[in-house]
Amino acid sequence: MDYCASLTKEAQQPKPVIQADQAIFTSIRSPTGEGYRIVALSPGIRPEEKVEITRRSPSHNSLCNTSADAVGLLGYALSSQRFCVAYARTAGAEHTARGGQRIHTHMVLLEPDTYRCFDCNPLHVRDALIEAIGPTPLLKPPLCLETLPIVPKPTNDSPLFPLRSRTDQESRLERIHDIAEAMLTSRRAIVIGPESPWRMFDAFLAAVPVSIRQSLSFSVGIKFAPTRDIQLTWVDRDNPELRRIGQGEAFQWIDTHADKPALVSPFDGWLSLVNRWLTQGRLNDLHRLSGKLDMPPCPETLHKIATICDDLDRVADAGLADLERLVDRYTGIHTENAVETQLVKRLISAAVRRAACLKQDETSTCPVST
Repeated sequence: MDYCASLTKEAQQPKPVIQADQAIFTSIRSPTGEGYRIVALSPGIRPEEKVEITRRSPSHNSLCNTSADAVGLLGYALSSQRFCVAYARTAGAEHTARGGQRIHTHMVLLEPDTYRCFDCNPLHVRDALIEAIGPTPLLKPPLCLETLPIVPKPTNDSPLFPLRSRTDQESRLERIHDIAEAMLTSRRAIVIGPESPWRMFDAFLAAVPVSIRQSLSFSVGIKFAPTRDIQLTWVDRDNPELRRIGQGEAFQWIDTHADKPALVSPFDGWLSLVNRWLTQGRLNDLHRLSGKLDMPPCPETLHKIATICDDLDRVADAGLADLERLVDRYTGIHTENAVETQLVKRLISAAVRRAACLKQDETSTCPVST
């Protein structure tokens, strides 16, 4: 359903090719020794950025999964205000006596306005990065890299995530509610599971405004480490070692396998819309809406926007009396931001068109796209 064409015109325009600074962090043999470090980078990366990247990048045995095809994703804002998105994966056997898999992390650094070209969605950046660098890690890179051309692309509609049952769906939606609520209220969280978290992580990203995503520090598929200073850590399983390392840290622990009611939150008005749209498979609609919410996350503002969206969804099946009430309610209503203004205009226009159609022939069905 095209819930608001006026909100998505910008997203439908072709996006420019981005020239991004890049770096590679891994372990290779060299004349200066061995160990994990930045082995290649483009000239635009500053010395202070190198220090932060080195401190936060995953090293030996840092991925949650020990398989040969394990991957992880890491993102954080640097003190320079640029945002780093780092794609970590295995790159064959570790060449030292430590054994296990070598971890190879390829990252790009984006200016704030450039990150907005990707809707501040690190999964979009990851996909563009993979397309640019190819499926094979670069194990013998030159010391000096060129800037990397990456292209923002919209994601295609696809099922939210594979579900075993309706109970499983409800449980996962409740956990998305809890994760989003933690980020909306600026808490730190450690999320446990599922083993393949990407669709659930994408749903979480859609559930929070872009004002949250643009500065959110996170890791997915990478072991927790206090030195990374991450707000949202997403691992595939709980274990005593994780609990020991995280002891004393102010984290909310969220188990995606848990079967318990979602937490009560001042953001429940907004999160109820999130739940309904995800249940209906409207992940992209949610991404388009949250991608326009660049204001601070205020419960009252988000609740009002959710209410307008709920009423907009009612238009397609409403009768004349309900349509008239909707038009009366929203005509002249005070709006506080551009998103509310555009949604209200869309609602009134759709309601007037449907009412006119019903009056023309009250015995016929006249659906109106909302």
